[in-house]
Amino acid sequence: MKLRMTWEYWCVFFAIAVVYYVPSGYLTSIGIPIDSLIFGGWLLFSFILLIKRNTKFTLIEFLYIMCIFILCMFQLSISPLILLTPVLIKHFLSNNSIIIFNRILNETYIFIVAVLFTIIYSVYYGISSGRFLHTGVDEVNESGLAIFLLALIIKKRWPKFGNIILLFGVLSLSRNYLFALIFYALWNIDVVKKICLKIYNKNIINLGVILPLAVFVLYLMGLFCETQYIEGKIFYEIAFKDRIKNFLDLSNYYRFTVVVYLVNIFLSTPKYLFFGCKESIFKTECYKYASEHGQLYVGNNPHNLLLSYTKIYGITGYFYISFVSLLIRKYISRNNLFIYIILLSYAIFLGASFNGYWLIISLFTLALYT
Repeated sequence: MKLRMTWEYWCVFFAIAVVYYVPSGYLTSIGIPIDSLIFGGWLLFSFILLIKRNTKFTLIEFLYIMCIFILCMFQLSISPLILLTPVLIKHFLSNNSIIIFNRILNETYIFIVAVLFTIIYSVYYGISSGRFLHTGVDEVNESGLAIFLLALIIKKRWPKFGNIILLFGVLSLSRNYLFALIFYALWNIDVVKKICLKIYNKNIINLGVILPLAVFVLYLMGLFCETQYIEGKIFYEIAFKDRIKNFLDLSNYYRFTVVVYLVNIFLSTPKYLFFGCKESIFKTECYKYASEHGQLYVGNNPHNLLLSYTKIYGITGYFYISFVSLLIRKYISRNNLFIYIILLSYAIFLGASFNGYWLIISLFTLALYT
């Protein structure tokens, strides 16, 4: 029976295209936000389709959608519409979705095409960057996440080929990827698996709980990095072998101290916590804080998913995390818990894996292993 071009198929195809096929990283850098345009078009189409189906929303969903549209009017922007993603996915996915996902994997070659594009981008960008794995998103850590998920997806159909792709991901020289690969290997040890399952059974590894706790830890790490910078103990070497051995390098310094800057902005100007903070204002305040406290700031944004969404969309960003948490819990099992934990690490330290089109690819991968 021929695979029908269902909503699930187009949902997955658009997400795969943005991350792997289209040079979205390059186009965004020259002022063409192609990833936002493609994903925004998908959001609009899906929302109109839901309305045409006379979909009944729960009271909480209705209030959440109203908050999103109020946020759009307050910010004079349509970017908050991305917060609709988990609600749309929830109403479109059915009991047959996992079957459809398996058919997409087994009856199409969109993932093999993704591998081919990854090789092309890796050669093109890797020559000049010194980091030897890239996808269409270009950014090397996000490319690491992309190749890890792609490897897991392909392993379900071609196990040996999937393992080769997993090893290929090491060329990203990303610490996030290295952790993912190590944890993937550790998962095969019974003791590690039992500990993780015990923690999961107690509902501790819940996205809506773990991300706020992670923010608190990241804030403390940011304060620690500030004191270490003042004492001249931040490591400036950027070679990969030195970055692996030394935690206190500039990359981590920028990653953690920006958490302190953002929390300071929220405390000094509470309205930003409720309605979000414009990029220009955020960077101006961060430069000001860094200058006043003898720190460095290079214009970077928070890497943590909760912080990045709260920075842009205010407290509605946390409600987004709550909706995502409820959505993905339906797809987590003993078989794919290791994938979920790895995705959590990316959400905490990179800000990807459960947002926008990453959420679709992550759910697809989890569903295949359910």
